[in-house]
Amino acid sequence: MKVVGALGVAIVTLAGACAIILAAIVHLPLAGAARVGVGIAVAALACLALPLWFDAVLTRAARRQDVNARGMPGRAFAAMNLLWIVGLGVADHARVRDYVSVVRKVVALFARPRPADQLPSGFSTAARELSIEEADAPDKPLAYATPRCPLRYGFITETKMSTMAAVGHSSQVDEGLGIRGTYAAVPGAGRLTLRDFDVRVRRHRDGEAALPFDLPGTSYGQVLLSVDGSRVRALEGASPLWEDTAGIIPLSDFYPQLPGAARWIRVGGELAAMFTIRRSLDGNEPADAGTPELSTSGELVAHYVVLASGWPLYADVEATANVIIGTKSVGIQQKQKMTARLHLIGTCVGPTLPDPRRPSTPAEAAIEQYELFLAALMTGHPGEAAPFFTSQVLRAHGAAKLESVLRAHVERRGAKALGILWLEPEILATPSSVALRLVGLTEPGNVHADVRIEERDGHWRIAMICVNRARPPTIGAGCDLLDIRGDRLSLAPAP
Repeated sequence: MKVVGALGVAIVTLAGACAIILAAIVHLPLAGAARVGVGIAVAALACLALPLWFDAVLTRAARRQDVNARGMPGRAFAAMNLLWIVGLGVADHARVRDYVSVVRKVVALFARPRPADQLPSGFSTAARELSIEEADAPDKPLAYATPRCPLRYGFITETKMSTMAAVGHSSQVDEGLGIRGTYAAVPGAGRLTLRDFDVRVRRHRDGEAALPFDLPGTSYGQVLLSVDGSRVRALEGASPLWEDTAGIIPLSDFYPQLPGAARWIRVGGELAAMFTIRRSLDGNEPADAGTPELSTSGELVAHYVVLASGWPLYADVEATANVIIGTKSVGIQQKQKMTARLHLIGTCVGPTLPDPRRPSTPAEAAIEQYELFLAALMTGHPGEAAPFFTSQVLRAHGAAKLESVLRAHVERRGAKALGILWLEPEILATPSSVALRLVGLTEPGNVHADVRIEERDGHWRIAMICVNRARPPTIGAGCDLLDIRGDRLSLAPAP
């Protein structure tokens, strides 16, 4: 009984001591973070470590009288901590509220996931030079607003279509359309004008790439937009890029209706909302006079980062659709995959992203160069292909001889024998070199092309092209149809 009595006195004494000590701490002239640190340290010492040590001392003393004596029950330990919390609350409840609020913020900071863990991959890459951190939602809802100065946006869109002459038919035509460009968003009185388009277009058909061509900005006119809270509306002006009239994701999809709830982050110190929108593309248009039935199934998924100041910083849109023109038994079936990306690349204040038209990885840069090289060959301009090779290849063989070999190869087997990028090449990339393993098409069957593209003085150039009838075990082996590199230049005889 003496031990129990001593234990009760100890509990009350320590509880009172904890309350007094922590009440003194919350009155210390320290910053919030320092006060929290001191409070946690004292609480751990006075309210956890000391009671446990005191309990061990009392237990040893009790066991001298009774070997079966046990230590302080968990209920008593919990009661002691509850007592000092209650005592502190009675002593200064206002300070306690402040103390608890700071503790909650510290706990929430450690409990939050890292922003990079939940960002769209495209945005993580584009914003890798900017600081990104979680943020609390502002008091005002997200809404579009007229910017204080003109904005410059860069965008890329790409559409791939596979068309079959009849539903379920094995023969198909593969086509593609890629558009890259920039435009200005110029503010007015509660309005915004999209203008000064600078656009480059590239087309594909059955793996054959055409050389890209530029269109003047006047070809796309301008669009006048009204700013209306959570949405923008086109008032006047015509542009085939704004509405879906060219088989691409339109610019209007970069300006969605803003949601009521979003995840908030800080990008480069600026508050921004991040959200995702999913939309069904399912629909059916019945046949009309001279117009066949049109049935569409698919989905659009878009990721957005919109600055709290009221305009998009980043948008990434992807749509897949299956379109049947005519009836299910007799008609044309078309599978579509459309992608588009928008970056804010110029403004007078706030964060910006790199121009999306520039390749972001060595693989993208190398593939773009090889695509331009193939386009030069496929459009009958082998004389324009020599500049795509490294200076080592050009010095070893000379532009005239190199172009003669390329012309002979194209005449004998076709440019498709140099590989088709649309057939998902195997890519082996380093920061300064990219190897592509491609499948090419000739008669009577496929061939295999190994290509190595190297970075030289900021430019990507072709260092090797090796074409084989069968896929070699290693890159650049064999080359029984065509071999172009610094120390070799050979072409197989005509079949």
